[in-house]
Amino acid sequence: MASRNEATRETNTTVNNYLKLADEYAQKIIRRLPNGLTFANLICGLFSLIMAMNGLYRFSSLFIILAAACDFFDGRVARTLRITSDIGAQLNSLADVVSFGVAPTILAHSIKHWSFFMVIAFISFPYVLLKGKKL
Repeated sequence: MASRNEATRETNTTVNNYLKLADEYAQKIIRRLPNGLTFANLICGLFSLIMAMNGLYRFSSLFIILAAACDFFDGRVARTLRITSDIGAQLNSLADVVSFGVAPTILAHSIKHWSFFMVIAFISFPYVLLKGKKL
């Protein structure tokens, strides 16, 4: 009987150690989620630039819309989790300038025939004027 209790206690200790490690990793991921969404916003802006320069205007517009969704959720997640950082604020401003300033401007300059997606992407341009002031 004693050996069975010892085996059970040893198994429980091992399981508890794994659960603690899993919890630590989950906390690290949760703390980095807002910056990850901001980085996704920046990547979508860069992909929008690449698509616009290669003549894929609809994909470029869709990446700008996707960047807007990432921008919306990164602020919400950061406020919900009460996570703030100086690098996060600077990265957010940079991502906003790229995604909502540079990308729509390049798209508007390179497009010849305007489409519905182009109008939506270009409407976001005044938003960047307010965001660019923070830099």
